[in-house]
Amino acid sequence: MTRARDTADLLVLAPTAQAVESKTTVPLFMNGAMMVHQKQRSYTGITGTGWWGPDRYKIGMSNIGTWSISQDTDVPSGQGFKKSIKLDCTTADGSLAAGDIMYVAQFFEGQQLQCLKKGTSDAEKVTVAFWVKSGKTGTHIFNVVDNDNTRSISKAYTISSANTWEKKVIVIDADTTGALGNDNGSSWQMFWWMGGGSDWSGGTLQTAWGSKVEANRAVGQVNLADSTDNNFLLTGIQMEIGEYDSTSLPTFRHMSHSDELLRCQRYFFAFADGADQQYALLGQGSAASGNTLDVFVHTPVEMRAVPTLDLNNASNYYQVRDEDGSSNFSGMTGIHSYCTTKKYAMYVSYPGGIQQGVGAIAATNNTAAYTWFRAEL
Repeated sequence: MTRARDTADLLVLAPTAQAVESKTTVPLFMNGAMMVHQKQRSYTGITGTGWWGPDRYKIGMSNIGTWSISQDTDVPSGQGFKKSIKLDCTTADGSLAAGDIMYVAQFFEGQQLQCLKKGTSDAEKVTVAFWVKSGKTGTHIFNVVDNDNTRSISKAYTISSANTWEKKVIVIDADTTGALGNDNGSSWQMFWWMGGGSDWSGGTLQTAWGSKVEANRAVGQVNLADSTDNNFLLTGIQMEIGEYDSTSLPTFRHMSHSDELLRCQRYFFAFADGADQQYALLGQGSAASGNTLDVFVHTPVEMRAVPTLDLNNASNYYQVRDEDGSSNFSGMTGIHSYCTTKKYAMYVSYPGGIQQGVGAIAATNNTAAYTWFRAEL
């Protein structure tokens, strides 16, 4: 609004466009700015599915070349983003077989998206916006799957200029069929396709909600694996309730790194990592017997489900230090877990002797060692 001060000198403020507010107080999409990367690693020689790169992103891959995956500093200028996820083709596959597949995805718990009112007469449209950059121009496919009700919808978008950041805004129709489960299961799944054989692209692109037909999910998708010149970068992903275009879209909400980290730790917790420091503490415990140590870990937030243990367990990667200051560098021979979604108990078995009941600590002993907890969808 134009405002005048009751002074000799008038200060006139030019009218400005009012920012559109989001309908949610917390971003629905997690780690959209790619800031959280607990694994602190870049991955090379990737040929299969895994949770590579920044937190909460699953890379689906089968028989579609070889890739490097990393958190990158290449970002669109002037948008406030500092990180992106980058997938770089290092071995090409120019001819896809029927079952070949590649995508970037994020999965959501049903209880997190009840605000979409899916499966009711009041179901909401959803707008997904993101910044994308690729060496491969042409048609790309964005796909949403209702995993609870086996339903799917796909939308095509075009990358117009090679190796140039472009912003895309995609509206997903409201779906009055099939409610999302109000639980911690994988209900809503979002896919950025990068390539798919005829099993995924041999039908007709399903641009309206309907029963999921695999062959209709990625029709028209270019093959990003057909050249080692190709790459694919994403950042600035946001998911908004309602229908917006590039003009009316709410401003991207940048979360603090600490808040976004806690959200991500519900699914993945990099507890002790030698990449951070060689002697990363696993925990303190007491000897249950002559060669076992009970170590208890409390997670920063309640995890989605009872986590599984993911560790790099080579010889001499860990140590146990007792009250005498002596160290046992003979790597763990076994770890068993007795845990809940809030507390993890590691039963560390190692060669060597320690008196039962004596206190000791366990730690990593190599920069390549890591101990991670996973409760991914």
